[in-house]
Amino acid sequence: MRYQGIVRELALFRLTLRKLGPLYFVPHLFLYGLIPLLGAGYLAYHGDGENARGLIFYDFQKFLPFFGCWWVLFGLSGYVEGPASELLQVYRPSLLGQFWLLWVWYLLHMAALFLGFSLFLENYWPDFPLVAVQSLAFAGAGFFLLCAARNLLVPFLTALFYEIFAMLSGASFLRFCNLFSLSRVEHPAQLALPYGPVAVAAVLLVFLGGWAYRRRE
Repeated sequence: MRYQGIVRELALFRLTLRKLGPLYFVPHLFLYGLIPLLGAGYLAYHGDGENARGLIFYDFQKFLPFFGCWWVLFGLSGYVEGPASELLQVYRPSLLGQFWLLWVWYLLHMAALFLGFSLFLENYWPDFPLVAVQSLAFAGAGFFLLCAARNLLVPFLTALFYEIFAMLSGASFLRFCNLFSLSRVEHPAQLALPYGPVAVAAVLLVFLGGWAYRRRE
C-alpha cells in the first residue's frame, strides 16, 4: 500500500509539471541561460579573478532562491483557487508530498548548475547549502501564503517584492531581514547563524501551509 501511495504521488507530480506548460521552462532560462551568460560576461570584463567569481556568487543568490518557489506556486495554485479547487481538495487532502517533490526537483536543477560551474570554473559547492536554505525559505513562505490566502497573487507578489528589497537594500540596519549573504561560505559553521533558524522556520512554514490547506472555511 505504501508503495502504491508513492507511485500515485509521483504520477501526480508528473502531471503537475505537465500542467505548468511553458511556465515550467522559465527557471531553466535563468539557471542554464542567463546565469552562465552573465558569468561569462563577468569573466570577460573583470578577468578570471575574485571579483568575477564573487559577482557570480551574488547572481546565484539573486535568482536561485526566488525561483525556488516558482514551480510550487504555479504548480499547486489550482488546488487553492479557481472553480475546481474544492473538488481537488477533496481528492488531495494534503499537498505536503507535492511540495517536497517540487522543491527537491528544483534542488536537483540547482545542483546541476553548481556541478557545471565546478567543472568549468570553480568549486561553488560550499555555497550550495546556503543557497538551498534561501530557496527553501522562498518556497516555504510562498507555499504557506498560497494555502493561507488561497490566492496565487499574494505569495507571488510577496516573493517578488522581497526579492527586489533584498537586491536593493544596502543599509546595514536592514541586514537582519535580508536573506542574502555578503560573503561566500568558507566553513560550514558560518551557516549556523542565521541560516540554521531560517531553515527551521522555512520547514515550519511548510507544515503550517499544509495545515492551512486542510482547514475548511
